[in-house]
Amino acid sequence: MIDIGSCGCSRHATILDWSRANKLEFNAGKSEALFFGKTHGQQRPAFKLGVETIYCKENVKCLGVVIDEKLNFKAHV
Repeated sequence: MIDIGSCGCSRHATILDWSRANKLEFNAGKSEALFFGKTHGQQRPAFKLGVETIYCKENVKCLGVVIDEKLNFKAHV
């Protein structure tokens, strides 16, 4: 599991710094994640945001469009 707050990743730190500076909070309960790329039989990564965990899904719906991890839109059709 990747802890977004303490993983040392500059992109994640930037996101959290930006949200704090703008007095915004991420709601992990409303957040979804997709993993693009080959997992080689491994589980999809999970992200820890504070005390909550965001699990990667096979597909997510964004503005009425279903996007899947292979970007082939089979789940949408």
